[in-house]
Amino acid sequence: MIKGLQNPLTFFNKKKSLAVWLFGKKALPLHRKKDKVSPLKSGAHHYKNCPIDMVTTATLTATDTTTAILEVVSKIQRNTFGVCVITDTEPKMNKRGNPYFGRVRAIKRMVNVAVGRDYENAVHRVGERTEGADASNFVAAAPSGMEWEIYPYILRGIKDPSQKYLRLTKNGNTTTSTTYMVDGREATKSEEAEIKAFIPKHGESAKQAACGIAAEDQVKPFAIKVENIVTIYQGDKVYNRD
Repeated sequence: MIKGLQNPLTFFNKKKSLAVWLFGKKALPLHRKKDKVSPLKSGAHHYKNCPIDMVTTATLTATDTTTAILEVVSKIQRNTFGVCVITDTEPKMNKRGNPYFGRVRAIKRMVNVAVGRDYENAVHRVGERTEGADASNFVAAAPSGMEWEIYPYILRGIKDPSQKYLRLTKNGNTTTSTTYMVDGREATKSEEAEIKAFIPKHGESAKQAACGIAAEDQVKPFAIKVENIVTIYQGDKVYNRD
C-alpha cells in the first residue's frame, strides 16, 4: 500500500469522482437498460461510460483474496471483453542510476480487458483470419516462473506457490491510464517522464510474429498479482479490495 494512501479508491474520490476518473463525465447508473450492451458488440467508446456505482460501494466478505477474485471472475463470460480493472503495483524499473527506485507505485486503470481467455485458441483464431499467417502449430506456455493453478484464471509462482496471479487479456480496444505516485504523492509531469524512462518496454510476441501475426493483431495476455488488484468488475459482478 502506498505510504499515506490507505486506499487508492479514496485517493481518486478525493481528487474527483472515481466514475469521472475511470470513464469520463457521463458515467451511467446501473439500472438504465441501455447500459446492458453485449461486450462483444461494443467497443471502447461504450466502456468509457461504464456504470461505476458498484465499484465504490460493493466489498466481498471473503477473507482469501484469490477466492474472492475467482468468485467474481468465474461469473463473467469467458472470452468476452468489457472487464474493468484498477491495480496498485510497484512497477518494474531499471535500477542503475535510478533515483526513483523503490519509491514509486503505479495506480493503473484498464478498461475493456477479458478474463478466462484461452491464449492458445485465441492465437489460432487470429491466425485463421489473418492473411498469410499460420498459427496452427502455435503452443502456449505459462508465463516464465509461473504455473497454472486454476486454468485459465489463476497462476501461481513456481518458487513461491503462495504468490497468486490473475490472467487477463488486452485487445485493440483496451485503454490503459496510469498515475505514478512517488513517496505517497502524485508524481509531477517531469517526474513522470523520468520514471517512464526507467521502465522497460514490452515488445511483441516473437512466437506470434513467427506465425505471421503482426504486432497490432497479436493476442496480449498478462498476469497481475492478486494482492495488487484494487477493483475488478463487469456490470454487477464486482470485486473491491478492503
